[in-house]
Order: sequence, then structure tokens, then C-alpha cells
Amino acid sequence: MSSSNSPATPPHSFVISMPSVATVKLNHDNFLLWKAQLVPYFRGQDLFGYIDGSISKPPKIISVTHPETSVVSERLNPAYSQWVRQDNLILSTLMTSLSEPILAQVVTYTSSKVVWNALDDTFSSRSRARILQIRTQLATATKGSKTTTDYFHYIKRLTDELAVAGQPLNYDDIITYILAGLSHKYDSFVASISARTDDITLEEIYSLLLTSEARLSRHQLTPVIQQPSANIAYRQYNPPRRGGFRDRGRANRGGYNSSNKNHDQPSVVCQICGKIGHSAKKCYFRFDLSYQEAPPLPTKHGLVAIHNKSNHTWDSAWHADTGATHHFTNDVNNLTLQQSDYAGANSVQVGNGQGLQISKTGTSKISTPSSTFVLNNVLLVPEIHKNLLSVHQFCVDNNVYFEFHSYYFLVKDYSGNVLHRGYLHDELYQFTNNSSLPQAFSCVRSYKWHRRFGHASALVVN
Repeated sequence: MSSSNSPATPPHSFVISMPSVATVKLNHDNFLLWKAQLVPYFRGQDLFGYIDGSISKPPKIISVTHPETSVVSERLNPAYSQWVRQDNLILSTLMTSLSEPILAQVVTYTSSKVVWNALDDTFSSRSRARILQIRTQLATATKGSKTTTDYFHYIKRLTDELAVAGQPLNYDDIITYILAGLSHKYDSFVASISARTDDITLEEIYSLLLTSEARLSRHQLTPVIQQPSANIAYRQYNPPRRGGFRDRGRANRGGYNSSNKNHDQPSVVCQICGKIGHSAKKCYFRFDLSYQEAPPLPTKHGLVAIHNKSNHTWDSAWHADTGATHHFTNDVNNLTLQQSDYAGANSVQVGNGQGLQISKTGTSKISTPSSTFVLNNVLLVPEIHKNLLSVHQFCVDNNVYFEFHSYYFLVKDYSGNVLHRGYLHDELYQFTNNSSLPQAFSCVRSYKWHRRFGHASALVVN
């Protein structure tokens, strides 16, 4: 048998079946990863020549000379049929590894080489742009709210893409990117790694970072019910009464009880700061414009947060409180995950030392137009008339931080994005709005300048 000159023959005398080998389908952003998973397979099967053109298509018809009669005849080339079958299997493998938008671009092509070249031409310029994008992503990567595993795999995936593109990073560069993205909570970890003089692998970094994360998580965990407290200040005022202690025949009209048994030296109570021992004329805060001391409340009002229930409007708004250890609410409807009745011995300690009963515990959430925030360790306290947000607990629950200003505050994530804006209302930082604006925490401003000028206030006159 003789034939005309033919190109390189296929390396196999049989057709290799092509299983689905691509776990990552090609889209507009992952050409380097897609190429990295297919090229090794085709080279390992000695089939890459079909794609790069080194194994070209043999002629379809060949000339054959009969050995006895020397008659030349033409017939179908069996090598051609084998090549076509193998190339179609490779083409099918390529097609099944493409996402639908990419497949639509090459659906009319009938050769694996043509499809490969079209994809390479399409994405080669994008690959250069992708390399620059990956370097930017590495330079700005932060752990934020990601777990250590997610953060480490994110950095590793980016560096692997650079390696596939022919621009691998050494271990020191990768470690630098990992450490640069950690928050201040990991400063001790960063310092210990930076101080090491021996070589350290990425696997060691990953293991040590997991350990540090576990320790930080354990230290941040707080019991659901500790001795809760609300940072609520109050002053107790004893109303004037007849028959109070007298000095030289005149009743003490100020109405403050005194434990001073020496009637020859009556105590002087300052109308500005409420302290005993000096008058308003000599008060240190007389000309301090920033001093906002509220007037004393009658004894029947008790706490600032729990005064006379008969004339109080319940407040459904939430207020940010930096001194509260838990979230407090007076409405059972605020508990979205209601647990059983609280049977512990703890109570909520407020400003006068009184303990308020805890009815239930649970969790809740606050939804705003832009975000939804989770509230853990919410205590139902029916006697408290303000819904209080523990700033510390809120930050731990949602991985955010507060930024307080004179008349408003911001809730931000650790990337600096503003998630919520609240405003100052009645001297309180109000997280949410409601139609009823109670005055339990507000200052009675009409007393302010009347006191500063040393005039007798209504409480003294009466």
C-alpha cells in the first residue's frame, strides 16, 4: 500500500474516549483556571496536538497500488476517519466545559483547534487585565467578617491564578498579603510571625491563624445571662414636707433630707449640680455651657427609666447605650426567637441599685432600609420603659462599630461602609424612630439658666 505524503500521524491507533474532566466551566472571568485544568489532561493523553495543530487532519482519500497488477485505485483513508472521530470527542469535551454565554460564541465551529484558538484570542487580552485586577485584589484584601478558612482560600485562589498566568508569587509575598489583611485583633499574631527568622510555610500560617481565631472567639463569648445592668443615671429627690428639720425656727424649704445632726450649721445645696456644701453662686459649673445637669425628679418617679406608669407612654424605639451589658426590651413582640421563661436569680441592676425582674430571654433583629442587624442576648424586662441596645453586644453580634458625633451616629462595617445612621433625640442616640417620643430621659431645660443665675427655682420656692 502506498499513499501520498501525509502529515504527522495520530499517536494512537484507536480512539480515546473523553470523560468530562472540567469541573470549572469557562466564563468571562476564569479563563486561566479553565485552561489550567484542561491542558494537563490533553497532554497526558497525547491529544494536545489536535488542539495546537501539530496533529493535522490526514487526507480523506488515498491512492493504493495493487501489488500484483500494479493498478492504482483510490479509497477512503482509515486514518482520516480515526482523526475525525477523535477530534470530535475533544471538541465535545471543550463544549461541555463552557458556560452558556461562551458556548453561544463558538457553537458553529466544527474543529477543536478552531474553538481553542477562538477562545485563546478572545480571552488573551482579558487575561492581562485580569492579572492586574488580581494584584489589586490582593493588595486590598481584608479578612473582615470572613472565617479564617474563607479568607485563606480567597488569597490562595488569587495567587494560584497568578501562577497559572505565568506570574507566580513567592511564599514571602503571599504571607505578606495574608498578614496585611488581618484586623487589629490579630496584631499579636502578626508580630509573632514577623519576628520569626526561620522559613514558614503557608500551611503553618493557616494552622496558626486557625488557632488564633479559635482563641479570639472563645474570649469573645459571654454567658447569655450575666449580672445585667443598664447604664441609667437618676437622682432621688425628697419632696418638701412639713415638719422637716428646722434651723433657728425656720423650716428647711429646699426639701432635701440631711443626716447632719448639727442644727447650728445647716447644709447648703447647690441648685446647679445638686451637691451639698456650696451655693449656686460658687458652683464650678455655673458658667460651663456644656454642663447639662437635669432637675431632680420626685421620689415617686424613682428611676429615670421607670417612672409613674399611669401617665407614661411606652417607647417602642431602640436606643444605643454604651453602658448596657445586654439588649433590653419591654415588648415580648420584639423577641423573634422566644425562649422559655427565665428562671434564674439574676436581675437587671439600674442606677439606684434596684433590680428589675427578667421575664424572658431570646434573640431579635432590627431591619432598616439598607441592612438587617441581629440582636443576641435580648432580655425581656417588662418594667423598663426604654428599649436599650448594648453597643458592645451589638458590635459583637454584627461585626460592626459605632461612630458617635454630636447630633448623630453611624454604624459601619470594617470596610468603612455606612450601614445605618441614627440621630440624637432628647439627649439620647435613637437607633430607630417611633411615633411616640417619650421624655423619660430628656432634660427640663427651663431650669437651666434660672439655676445658673442663682435664682430660686420652683422646687425651692414651693
